[in-house]
Amino acid sequence: MDRRQHALFRRFPIDGSAAVDGRLLPTPYHVYDGTLLMLGGTADAGAAAALLGEGLAPLLDTAGRALMAVWVGDFTQASLGPHHELQLSLLASVRPLPPVAVHPFAIHRALLVQPGVRMACVALWNSMPHVARYNAEHLGLNAHVAESQFQQEGGRWSFRFERPDGALLAEGGVQEAVRPSPAVGWKLLRHVGLQGALRLLRAPYLNVPVAAPGGRGVAQTHTHSDRQVVRLWAKGDDVAIAHPRYAPLDFRGTFVQQMAGLRFVYLRPQ
Repeated sequence: MDRRQHALFRRFPIDGSAAVDGRLLPTPYHVYDGTLLMLGGTADAGAAAALLGEGLAPLLDTAGRALMAVWVGDFTQASLGPHHELQLSLLASVRPLPPVAVHPFAIHRALLVQPGVRMACVALWNSMPHVARYNAEHLGLNAHVAESQFQQEGGRWSFRFERPDGALLAEGGVQEAVRPSPAVGWKLLRHVGLQGALRLLRAPYLNVPVAAPGGRGVAQTHTHSDRQVVRLWAKGDDVAIAHPRYAPLDFRGTFVQQMAGLRFVYLRPQ
């Protein structure tokens, strides 16, 4: 079956075009196949608040750290053509919310059961210039072009993103998650609770609202994957953010979520 004919894309079809540098590109944005790593954890609260600016407040845990995710994607089939992506995101809300309990899967619980929480994209890099410009001009994201490496070898995923002048943006690697762990699965389900578990079971696609800092709108995203494994952060997992603006986030990982056979839709911001 053509992956473009999946129910997700029939529900949210490409129905328009966006002018980017004199070129018409399809909208909304689709990814038909690929691999996506969600590396979840926490960040320095002060650095997170400074990046979000006015209009959004970071979601903190009871240890005073902000909830953060690093996304690394290899999109082998997409409406804009194959490309890599690195995204730094903070969980945020329009008004400050009470701190959430410290837990490896605090991000999952917040996204599933906490009203008003959204994923705020504070930085984004793409390996293809037209994709970076599309994300910046059409979707209003803080997107830039980068030279990238993202590969799986010897049971390990590794990535490296550099500016076109060779300056390092971020690099890292995590052990490949081969199969789900029942113990980790129960740990996740217990933390998200009955409400979160029911949402996971009933929803055909994972819906996450994404905000662009600076009040440039909120876009709905919908994700489905053929295979998904979630595990706890382990020895040997590593993410190093070198960009001087984002290094102060001091990212500390708590889990790795690996999605293969990815299907993804990013709707136009409202």
